[in-house]
Amino acid sequence: MSNVIQFPVIAGIDIHTDGEGRFNLNALHKAHLKLNQELHKNSKQPADWLRLEGTKELIDELFNSEDSHSPLIVAKQGRYGGTFVHELLAVSYAGWISPKFQLNVNQEFLNYKNGILAPVQKPAQLSRFEILRIAMDAEQENQRLAIQLDEQKPKVEALERLSGAVGNMCITDAAKQLQVAPRKLFSLLNKHQWIYKRPGNRHWVAYQPKIQQGLIRHNTYTIKQPDAFEGFDRFVQQVQITPKGLARLAELLSNEAAA
Repeated sequence: MSNVIQFPVIAGIDIHTDGEGRFNLNALHKAHLKLNQELHKNSKQPADWLRLEGTKELIDELFNSEDSHSPLIVAKQGRYGGTFVHELLAVSYAGWISPKFQLNVNQEFLNYKNGILAPVQKPAQLSRFEILRIAMDAEQENQRLAIQLDEQKPKVEALERLSGAVGNMCITDAAKQLQVAPRKLFSLLNKHQWIYKRPGNRHWVAYQPKIQQGLIRHNTYTIKQPDAFEGFDRFVQQVQITPKGLARLAELLSNEAAA
């Protein structure tokens, strides 16, 4: 048996039908109230409409013209209970409420009969095999996450170790913090275009984009000359790694180790 049950839906309210194709007037009333929230809940009740002389005449005419022997109006109890009526009576009730609401209801009923409405799915009853498969998929996902955490562990440890580093530092000191040989760090920085050497110059220079990103900077310091050479002090530029750059380098080293 299919798990799919279709009902017309108005203002988010399911207009339930019974086995004879009758429509729930109480659901129509709820839908109208939801569309017009300023109305009182006792406004335009189905019971009021059923007491009208015009409604009784309509029921008699419909009864005489129908070949079916099914009752035109049925009251049902339960969760989805209420007053269920023939489709034409349901549309007439909607028209008594308002012409606009009647047009809305009539269109939804047409969509319902033409199969345009989206199906409402009942909660599926899972078999033992499906439950077992879901459990296996969950276990595989847990294993994948555990492996991912193990892979991230060196990076996390490095970042925790570097969190205590304060201020800018030269590349040699940065290598100590990163626990790598200075030569390896110089090579890494050059490879990823953090630093370079100008032709004919033995000093390292920082790439401007990395300076703008706040990863690296130049620090200028003075080398004092002996008194005999007073006035000839040397000014030297030194490349330094910022705390932000140190954290980025820790990630680069971790990624290269995992590759």
